[in-house]
Amino acid sequence: YLERIDASAAVNAAPSTNDDEAWSFGRLFSLTPSWSHPVIAADNLSGPSLAPPKGIYLHGGPGCGKTHLMNVFYDSLSSSSSSSSSSPHQQKVHFHKFMLDVHRQMHLAQTVHGIRGSDAVLHHVLTRILQKGRILCFDEFQVTDVADALLLRRLFTGLVERGAVVVATSNRAPRELYKGGLQRELFVPFVDWLEETLVVVGMWDSEVDYRLVMSGGRGVAGGVSVSGN
Repeated sequence: YLERIDASAAVNAAPSTNDDEAWSFGRLFSLTPSWSHPVIAADNLSGPSLAPPKGIYLHGGPGCGKTHLMNVFYDSLSSSSSSSSSSPHQQKVHFHKFMLDVHRQMHLAQTVHGIRGSDAVLHHVLTRILQKGRILCFDEFQVTDVADALLLRRLFTGLVERGAVVVATSNRAPRELYKGGLQRELFVPFVDWLEETLVVVGMWDSEVDYRLVMSGGRGVAGGVSVSGN
């Protein structure tokens, strides 16, 4: 599976038997700087003229290869970026660190920039995020904080509506996120949105710990399940 998604062969590889898998990874690997360059004015967040591809949510156990896949994708973008561009097209960050920065930016918007109203504050935060790149790669996507749980739907809907592409890895399937959390019923609409908006790829059947493979071991990947429209 990892070999089939290798960056050097992804675009021209033989068609996969799973249309969702082939379409999503193929379009992601073929992203061009002309689409993904973060040219976004503060008063114009309508998004790019070209429709972005669907993002991907990779979930599976530790060592199944999901982070490696995301890194291959991210590195393929870095190598194809225009050397004349002073701004990155993509950003890669641990999800917990990302959310800490979101809350920090919301606080600064109110206390330093004097922005009032939740919509205006969110607008400011979305602008700051997308100025760093439209392609967002999140490692270890998980939700444990009620403040994050209540914010995520508005935050991610705003990002995608403005042309962002989300690629995330997680140790939990979407329906397992924030399980048992406070006011989880208010979080469930975000799970519905996530499953409708991203292609969800399950890698739980992998029998290989790729952390060992990357350090010199060997093995053969197991099965993969894909869902998404």
